[in-house]
Amino acid sequence: MTNLRIIGLTLVWFAFCSPRPLAEHFEQPHISVFGAATTEVEPDVINWRISVTTKAPSTEKVGALHEQNVAAALQQLLEQNVEKKYLQTSQMTLNVNWERQPVRHRAGFIATTSISFKSSIAPEVHRNLWNTLSSLKAVSINGVHFDISDREKVEQNTQVKALKNARAKADLLAITLDNHIGKVLLIQEEGFPQPAPRAYARTMAMDTESATSISPGTITVTKRIKVVFTLLFFRNR
Repeated sequence: MTNLRIIGLTLVWFAFCSPRPLAEHFEQPHISVFGAATTEVEPDVINWRISVTTKAPSTEKVGALHEQNVAAALQQLLEQNVEKKYLQTSQMTLNVNWERQPVRHRAGFIATTSISFKSSIAPEVHRNLWNTLSSLKAVSINGVHFDISDREKVEQNTQVKALKNARAKADLLAITLDNHIGKVLLIQEEGFPQPAPRAYARTMAMDTESATSISPGTITVTKRIKVVFTLLFFRNR
């Protein structure tokens, strides 16, 4: 009985765990290549992430003050021509404010709210926003990074270049061996690690003159695509 159970389990293992044929297995002769392309683009957008922090001895006071501070920050951003559709509040928290001096003790409550938005990369826009945020005591800048407003279009153009690169590779390999490529059997975009957005962070302690000196550089968009073509033979050879 034990042997029969072992045989049965073995058959089940082979049925479910044995290697299966690859999904892109093709019967006809074919050639498989990877096409890659990279596009360097100058960023035209700045993504900001700021936080509003309020401390008060009671939940009632911290709630009322924090609401005022958040409203004031949003209003200042709107007055700096930040589009309302790009303004987003998130990560609202309310916690006990513990302080360690002279000993650890409960010093009321602390409320925080994150605000994210985007702006033009123009120096005067950046300078005005920086000066405005610096004037708000409850606001700190958590992070800023550069981005591309038409990223989808840039990625699509890079994909086209990667496909052309794949076709050129396949043509070269096939012709070298006195063959040529035919129809496409498979197109598969490969995951490719994209460089993190260029970021910089500052604190409100910095003087506003140095904070307006920014160097966005360029953003790299890379695409890698696998393409499988049929492989045809020259009949006159």
